[in-house]
Amino acid sequence: MIIVSPTELYDFLKSKGVEHRYFSSTVKNACSMIRSKTLMSLRVLSLNKLPMSPVNNEATYKQCCMWNKIPLYLYNLHGYFTRQNKNGPVCFKISIDFLTEINERDLHISKRNPLNWKSTLTKNDICYSSVDELSQRFDTLYDERKIHKTIILVRDKKSRIDLSKYLCEISLDYLNDKHLLFQRSEKALNEALCESGLNNIPLKTLKCENFCFCQANYSEMPKEELENLFLPK
Repeated sequence: MIIVSPTELYDFLKSKGVEHRYFSSTVKNACSMIRSKTLMSLRVLSLNKLPMSPVNNEATYKQCCMWNKIPLYLYNLHGYFTRQNKNGPVCFKISIDFLTEINERDLHISKRNPLNWKSTLTKNDICYSSVDELSQRFDTLYDERKIHKTIILVRDKKSRIDLSKYLCEISLDYLNDKHLLFQRSEKALNEALCESGLNNIPLKTLKCENFCFCQANYSEMPKEELENLFLPK
C-alpha cells in the first residue's frame, strides 16, 4: 500500500472545507472504543480482549489489510446510500484534526473499498500515490458518485485516534419496530460515554423518513444478524 503525508492531506481537506470524517461500527464495538477513548481497528479490539461483535469473513478482512486499519469516510454512508451502514448502526463523527497526530507511515488513501480489492490489482489501482493525485481527481469524484470510495485508512501500528480530542458526535440508527433492542443500545452508549467522561459528546438518534430503506432492511434481517449489530453485550 502507498503511504501519503498526513500533513498534506490535512491541508488539502481544509482547503476543500472538509472538517470531519466518519467511522461506523456495531454497538458493542463502539462501546468498547468509547470506554477506551480510542478509535480502534478490529485487530486492536481483539488483541486487547475487549468486548467486540463477531466478525463475518474474518479471513477476508485480514487478507485485504482491513483487520489492522481504521477506515474513515467523507460521509456517514447511511445517508449517502439511503440505507443502513453495513459496518454498523453507530457512526462517529471525527474532526480531521486527528491527522495532525498520525504517524507518517500509517496513512493510506484508498481508491475503492478494500473489501473489493483483488489480487490482480496493483498498488496504484487501490491507493492514491499522493495527496496531489487525490486533489486532481477530488472534484470529479462527487460528480461521478465515487467519493465514498475515497477512504482514509489509518494503520494501527504507531498511530492513535484519541476520542477525547477528536470525537464530535455519535449517531445511532433508530429501530421503530424493535424498541427494546434500540433502547438497550442507546442506554449502553450513554453509559459508556459517562464512564469514559465523554458525556459532553452528543448522542443523536438517526430517524429516517420514507426516502431511506434502512427500516425496511432492518425489519427483514434475521434476529441473529440484527442482534449482532445492536446488542451491546
